[in-house]
Amino acid sequence: MKFSFSNNKLFLHQLLALIISLLLISCNQRINIGKIKYDNTNDFYSYRINGFDNPLRNQNDELITRNNLDSFLLKINEDDLRYDINQITENANFIKREDAELVNLYAGITCSIRLKSFSGANFFINELKRKYPDAYKYTDLLFLEGLKWQILSNHDSAKLCFTNFLKLSGSKYSQRFRGYYFSDSAALQFTEERNYAKSFLHSEKLDPENFYKNDIFPKYYYESFSQGFVLNKEDFGNQKIIPGIALAIGNHGSYLYGIGAKWLVNQNIAASGQFSITDYYFGALADIPIQLYKSPNNSLGIKFTPLIYYQFVKKTRNFENVNRGYLNPGAGLSISYHFTQRLYLGTSYLYYFYNQFDKADIKGETIEVNQINEYDISLYYQLIKGVSFKAGMVNKLPVIGFTLTGNNFVYKFRTKTFELRPKIY
Repeated sequence: MKFSFSNNKLFLHQLLALIISLLLISCNQRINIGKIKYDNTNDFYSYRINGFDNPLRNQNDELITRNNLDSFLLKINEDDLRYDINQITENANFIKREDAELVNLYAGITCSIRLKSFSGANFFINELKRKYPDAYKYTDLLFLEGLKWQILSNHDSAKLCFTNFLKLSGSKYSQRFRGYYFSDSAALQFTEERNYAKSFLHSEKLDPENFYKNDIFPKYYYESFSQGFVLNKEDFGNQKIIPGIALAIGNHGSYLYGIGAKWLVNQNIAASGQFSITDYYFGALADIPIQLYKSPNNSLGIKFTPLIYYQFVKKTRNFENVNRGYLNPGAGLSISYHFTQRLYLGTSYLYYFYNQFDKADIKGETIEVNQINEYDISLYYQLIKGVSFKAGMVNKLPVIGFTLTGNNFVYKFRTKTFELRPKIY
């Protein structure tokens, strides 16, 4: 569906105003007491925001547990249930080169402890604190520091670190440690660390060796449903269903309305369904993106997407009252490669059985219908998490615009029009 810029200035202004208002609302909002959840495994309370379960904290940044829940509820009731979510949400929306540096510093801590190089461990601990002052909240830095003091037989310092770890640390890895925060192993290890710290404080003799065996290395962030990739939980958290709508105005005054949803099976498979209607047809599309390959550091991704499209044609520009439907199977293959945390190249080919080279004939071979095969090679620059600037060629035509977790808003130079639609790769 194509757009003329003059017809859509109001739409763009309204969209921008909506985004700004949502950002403002998200910073300071009334908390819904009924949505506070108790994490029985880790013994603290959390609050879900946009698919992310964020550990609740009081004004001293302490985690909310059964011991301080009453005082926390009393405080927010005094504030008319208003709660600044910036206190519990990590600022990880901007993709930075420094994110990889933080991972290397963290790896330096675990490696130094394993090698019994405590001067090295102190160096990396202090550097991580200096470069990321909030590391005590969003990583298990205090736990690693406690292990260091335990190995050095400084039990008082170890107890202090483990006590603060239980009070303040809400996760093993920071969300800025791209590719690690949502791993199943991270959640399991964090629970084991909390149990270990509690046992140590109860004077149990424990072996710390299991907690610094494995190092981590920097990984690349990739945008969900971009070329080469299926799902990145950093975009949607623990949400399973992602709804969507579409509204478009064409050059000739035609309209398109659409609804759809993505079911996130896991990070390697998703299922998507869409339904759309225009003046000329209504269509239904089902596709299943599958991650064929993803490199260990997420720099390279390869994705295959089988699909089936059904279109019921009501009329064309030359024929009224067609009223015929047809099925059109197809598939997409896409590859993406990241040069840096922000810069990446993507290429894809989308094929339909009935296409511009081999059309379906209906109504006694007087009317031909099809979907257009599409080749897309583009260069992307990640602006924030989930949003990239795009410049490339689509079916040999230059385009420029933006992506938003699988949606494209691009300007086509040859036709001097804008196009806004979900993309299948």
